[in-house]
Amino acid sequence: MSENPTVSKIVNDLQLIPHEEGGYWSPIERDENAQNSYSLINYLLAADDFSSFHRLSKSDETLMLKEGQAVKVIIISPAGTLTEEIVSSNNSVTVPHHYWFAITPLDKNKGYSLITCKCVPAFDYNDFELANRDSLITLYSEHKDIIQKFTRS
Repeated sequence: MSENPTVSKIVNDLQLIPHEEGGYWSPIERDENAQNSYSLINYLLAADDFSSFHRLSKSDETLMLKEGQAVKVIIISPAGTLTEEIVSSNNSVTVPHHYWFAITPLDKNKGYSLITCKCVPAFDYNDFELANRDSLITLYSEHKDIIQKFTRS
């Protein structure tokens, strides 16, 4: 767990658990209505952590800053186009399904970022894929440096 006492308090208060991509998470709400399925989670990143490249095969994911500092979302489209978007208190970012993305706090020395993530349709763990560094570099060698920075294996 982070050495930041605020992060530790949020983890305890929201009953967050470690996520394999990095950070911590817990469910907020889930509606599996056939026509309007969605799910919401709390996702917490300490300033010195990052969310590894991952993708969802069926859900679009919208990231909204709930508390703390803004984050950068690094997105690689299936065609290999890399874009960077900022999630702040003023805006959200939606990552389409099949797009690889990683998340990092803007300031690695300052606090934390608590994000609400909304998946439409509702998140299904079977649709989650954590990137393998070598495989992703093989697909998108032009982005090797950033892939190495935001993958763990």
